[in-house]
Amino acid sequence: MTKEQFALLDAVLNGTSAVILVMAYLAVKKRRYVLHASLMCSANVISAVFLGSYPLGKYLYGEQSTAELGLAPIRIVYFIILFPHILLAIAMLPMIFLTV
Repeated sequence: MTKEQFALLDAVLNGTSAVILVMAYLAVKKRRYVLHASLMCSANVISAVFLGSYPLGKYLYGEQSTAELGLAPIRIVYFIILFPHILLAIAMLPMIFLTV
């Protein structure tokens, strides 16, 4: 796969997961708990595929979005936002697995 295909795959996986999460929210509001559970499991599987695909793309092609910026201020802001995002994502993993 090319780096562009990895980026497209990641976007599709994230978008699909987001749509399924909204559908799961609507299902639980309508008290359709079995549908809600199925949708949540689906979103979890899609997110797991993303968690495999995203680091693989970064490993194969490196960080492409900010590589050419050098030490530009926008790159520094990007990393300031990225660092807590990664830490929070790691911290959430045990909670996600406990609810599945």
